[in-house]
Amino acid sequence: MTIVALWYEQAEGLLWAAADTRISANSSTVTDSGSKILVLPVVCRQMLDYGLGKSPYRQTSIGFAFAGTVSPALYTHAIASTFLQSLISRGPDCKFPTPQVPFAIDDAASLCARIGTQFSKDYLSTTNGRLGWFEAAVFGWCWREQGFRVCHLTQPGRPSGDPTILVESIDPMKKRTPVILGQADEYNLHMEKFATNGDRHGRTSRVPILVIESAISRNTSLTVGGSISLATVAKEEGVNVLCRVSNSSVLEYNGVSLNGADGMVGQHFFIGMRGMA
Repeated sequence: MTIVALWYEQAEGLLWAAADTRISANSSTVTDSGSKILVLPVVCRQMLDYGLGKSPYRQTSIGFAFAGTVSPALYTHAIASTFLQSLISRGPDCKFPTPQVPFAIDDAASLCARIGTQFSKDYLSTTNGRLGWFEAAVFGWCWREQGFRVCHLTQPGRPSGDPTILVESIDPMKKRTPVILGQADEYNLHMEKFATNGDRHGRTSRVPILVIESAISRNTSLTVGGSISLATVAKEEGVNVLCRVSNSSVLEYNGVSLNGADGMVGQHFFIGMRGMA
């Protein structure tokens, strides 16, 4: 299990997501540079006439974070990503053009729940029920609700019952505490200390980041470690995945260097990523 936190930072007007980057299996660490916060591209189109024209009216991105068994979670993200880039609005009485229906985070979360339930069942059936359980969050700016939204996807039947995934829709601006995936007890154990006293540098803002950084630095858990992964969402914008500047002045993403050629694709920089000290 891991620690993933999602919360609204009121002073900044941003929805934040933070997680550690350790992936483990069979009582050993697979990698300390794994991504547990991912991006789901969304493209909504309206049908202009009888199948001859499609016009995009919303192109954005939302976030997908997970904790638990990696494979069914990543399969869920992969299939949902394919579907969410191919949305066409449905209109009444076959009239064209079809309406520009506002995109909703809750609808994307319901899609992920349906896909995830199937992959979880498949994985559980091949591991005698040992592996396949996971929880997730679908988050971002909701165009239908005109506000931030975090949908928490859980399996109440865990560890031996029905693997059906259920969705809880949360307004993070009204929730006083973060939505936690994974080791909620570990997070709650240290949260109050950092909220009251801050860390060794005197920082008291963005408390979930301080808690996760502390858990990573202690390195006492097989499933929590590596580096910290971060993303933000601003009003009416998509997901902005963040990189960081290490103590040795190296630009990193999930512990992987982005300096020099490592930070380019051909002649393109990763300009969609914003450095953060």
